[in-house]
Amino acid sequence: MTDEEYKKYMSDQIKEIEIHKWIESEKAHRDLGEEAIKDWIMKHAKEFREKWDNDTNKNKSNNDSDEKL
Repeated sequence: MTDEEYKKYMSDQIKEIEIHKWIESEKAHRDLGEEAIKDWIMKHAKEFREKWDNDTNKNKSNNDSDEKL
């Protein structure tokens, strides 16, 4: 993973964590903070990485195909 890809990955992941934290905190009627972050990691981090890797590989494959044309 290049530095740019890593920065994009971390940015995308942080956005998803913040959304999860906000939704779960709204449900609980209080700021769950680190508790919600840990919850996201346990429940969603693996799936997020797999999807992100899959989407990234698809984009690379499409770009490689375009270059051959």
